[in-house]
Amino acid sequence: TVTPKPTVANAGTDLQFCGSPTTIPLTGNTPTVGTGSWILITQPSGGSASIAGSGPSASLVNPSIEGIYVAEWRISNGPCPVSSDQMQIQVFNNSGGGTVTSSATVCSGTNAGTLSLTGQKGTILRWESSTNNFLPGFITVIPNTLTNLSYSGLTQTTQYRAIVKAGACPEAASTFVTISVQPVGTIASAGANQILCGSQV
Repeated sequence: TVTPKPTVANAGTDLQFCGSPTTIPLTGNTPTVGTGSWILITQPSGGSASIAGSGPSASLVNPSIEGIYVAEWRISNGPCPVSSDQMQIQVFNNSGGGTVTSSATVCSGTNAGTLSLTGQKGTILRWESSTNNFLPGFITVIPNTLTNLSYSGLTQTTQYRAIVKAGACPEAASTFVTISVQPVGTIASAGANQILCGSQV
């Protein structure tokens, strides 16, 4: 008796979610040969997710803990090898902007320093600077995706912050620092030298 091979499994594209979803639909391809079933392969430590339903349109239930879940779509047919494909589902609770350090007071034109971002949650998309508290129209985008940002030669007080995004979650701004720029002092002039005699002193 010759049994045909099962349909090649296709679990679909990987997914990302933000927040604490209660149910995530799984959409494997419908087999023309064989029978399909979903299996939960891995989940974050402490998770209690499970597969509900049968066939291609099952659901991942209670994937509320942040992290990566891996579900596998398997199609089998009798004695033939099982065809399987995995889907990775990444859940993020939220983006976290983190903290930028540190503010400073510098002299106009002759200044330099480095800012550092810590405690962020997600990927750094960019840095931003502003000379007016990040009001619309006063924001300059800095295409830097590192945790450090250098500045130099500032001639007016400037604020800096980082923009961070975790997966499918909305962007989050870090705290901002202010580099206060003080004008260069008036050049001192003590006047011309004097030569005095006797009582003129």
